[in-house]
Amino acid sequence: MLTVRETLSKIVGEPWTEGNRIFVLENGDQIFPAMLAAIEKAKIDIQFLTYVYWQGEIAEQFAERLAAKARDGVTCHVLIDAHGGARVGKHLLDMMEEAGVILAKYNPFRPLSPLKYQHRTHRKILTCDSEVGFIGGVGIADEWKGDARNPDERHEFHFQIEGPAVNSLSLAFRENWLSKWTYLRSGDHPAEMIPFDPGADEYFQRPDDHAGFHDSARMLPLLSSPLAAESEAGDAYRALIESAKESIRITSAYLIPDTEMIALLRRAQMRGVRVELVIPGPHRDSWLAQSRSRAVWEKLLEAGVTIHLYQPTMCHAKVTIIDNHFVTVGSINFDLLSFRLNEEANVIVDSESFASLMISKFEHDKARSKELKPETHAERSGWLRFKEKLSCLFPLPYWTEGCNY
Repeated sequence: MLTVRETLSKIVGEPWTEGNRIFVLENGDQIFPAMLAAIEKAKIDIQFLTYVYWQGEIAEQFAERLAAKARDGVTCHVLIDAHGGARVGKHLLDMMEEAGVILAKYNPFRPLSPLKYQHRTHRKILTCDSEVGFIGGVGIADEWKGDARNPDERHEFHFQIEGPAVNSLSLAFRENWLSKWTYLRSGDHPAEMIPFDPGADEYFQRPDDHAGFHDSARMLPLLSSPLAAESEAGDAYRALIESAKESIRITSAYLIPDTEMIALLRRAQMRGVRVELVIPGPHRDSWLAQSRSRAVWEKLLEAGVTIHLYQPTMCHAKVTIIDNHFVTVGSINFDLLSFRLNEEANVIVDSESFASLMISKFEHDKARSKELKPETHAERSGWLRFKEKLSCLFPLPYWTEGCNY
C-alpha cells in the first residue's frame, strides 16, 4: 500500500525534493521587500509570472526594478495574465519592454473564441538565477500593501524558497511561457526561452535569527492545469483530506468546493478529524463569490465543520495544513476555478516544524475571526438566501475584474 507521500508523488508525476528551505512572508510589509530584494540581487536570469498586475506604487516599483535589471544585462522574462493584468498601466509595460524585458501576456481575448477567455493562469511565481523562488497568493497591486491592519490592506501569505524545489517553480513558469496560450506583447507566440547558466555561487544568505526559515524541508511541486487529463490540484487535495487522522485546517480566499469536496470534508469531520476553515468575512472582493460560498456553508456546519470569518480585512491567503505534518501553499483556492479551470501552482511541504509554524499563523488568524454559529447561519435573511440561489446559476463564475479572478 502506498504511503501518503508516495500517493501524492504519483498524482503529480514528480519526486519529492530534499534539503529545501522555506521562509514565510506575511502581508505586503514582508512580501514585497523580499521579492524586490531578490530581483535586485539577480545576476543572470529572472522569471516572473503573475495573475494580478494593476497600477499604483507597488506596480511602479516592480516595473522599475525589472527594467533596471534588464538594462544591466539580466535576462528578464515577465508573463502577466491578460485578464488579471488588464488594469496595468501601458507606461509600465512600455518601460519594461524598452529596457529589454521580454514581456508576454497569457490568453488575451480573441473574438473568435470568447469562451476560452475563462482559461486563466492564476499562478504567482518569481525565480531569480535558480537560487531563490517565491510562490503564494500575492498580487502586484497596492491592495496588498501594509500589514492587514485595516480593510485597505489585504491579508496574505507568500513563501520564499531556496534549494532544489526552486527548479519546480521555474518549471511552472516555463510551462505557461511555452504554452500556446502565451503571446509576446508584439503578438508573436514566444516559442523558446533564452538559455542561461545560473552558475554555482550562492548569493542568498539565510537569516539564521529568523524563525520563519525551516531547513531540510521535503517539498513536492503541485502544478495543476485544466489541459491535463485529470485535475492534479483536485486529486492531491482529495488525497490529503482522505489521509487526515487528526486535523484539517484550511485558509482560503474563496471557498466554493464541489459536492465531492464537501462530502470529503463532512466525512473527515464525522470520522473524528477536526476540520476548521478561515475564510473572508465582512470584507471581500465579490458579492457573487461570497454568495456562492455561503450556499455551501450549511452542509459543512451541520457536519460539525468549524467556519471562522476573518474580520479585519480581505483574507486572500491560501494554506491547507493536514495533521500537523503536511502543508500546501501557493495559488490554489479551495474552489471550483482552482480545481477545474485555472493554471495553478502550489508546493506541498512535508515538515513538522513548518506545519507547527503555519498552525500558529492559523490560530492567530482564528483569533482575528468570528466563528459562524449554525444557528446564526440558519437565521440569515431571505435576501441573502436569494443571492445564494442566484449565484448557483453560475457553475464556474468569472466573478469580476476587480477581484483576484
